Amino acid sequence: LKALSSMSRVNIHPFKYKAPDGSYSLAACALRPPGGEAIGVMHVYETDHVLSPAELDFIEMMTSYLVVAMLKGRVVELSSASPYDSLFLDLLTQNVTSEDALRERIAQLGVRFSSSNSLIAIRPSPSFAVDELLKRTSERIKHILPTSSSVIYEKTIVMLLSLTRPKALTDEEERRLGDILNSSGMYCGISRREENLLEVSKLYRQATQAIRLG
Repeated sequence: LKALSSMSRVNIHPFKYKAPDGSYSLAACALRPPGGEAIGVMHVYETDHVLSPAELDFIEMMTSYLVVAMLKGRVVELSSASPYDSLFLDLLTQNVTSEDALRERIAQLGVRFSSSNSLIAIRPSPSFAVDELLKRTSERIKHILPTSSSVIYEKTIVMLLSLTRPKALTDEEERRLGDILNSSGMYCGISRREENLLEVSKLYRQATQAIRLG
């Protein structure tokens, strides 16, 4: 069972095992957010017959519903489909926790990161409709900061900035961002600089605390 779980975590489709005497069959399928690492494994044990391809397809479909239920109210929307954003989401949710795993992901994706990073968190006023507003605002801000990586997480637009200059934002970027926030009824917090990408979740806490403190 442990080996089956391990294999399912690194594959998209379910793994199936059939007992030598045909008395039962077992399937394992990873619970995986879009573009992210596995957050769990679902096992299905069948004693009446060997699981069919159609049943395996159904199991795979059910895992997507389980992921949504497990993460409801937290994440999970990538504002773009880039591999950079999927890695950012895994760092934010602490699905990548070691230097070796981070280096491997960066090598696989072929992405480059600055030696210094900062994080922006943007939240709406409770009086505004959240979901559609977040999507529209995220798209508008992406035009101002096209090289940033962004996800929508815990009802918050979260953007990772790779810093190559003294200030996180230029005066013009601050002005344009301020116009969007004022027109959308949203609030913004910016974290400190950080060199270690494994500290992204800490940067998120700093940025959201800045929002709370005003």
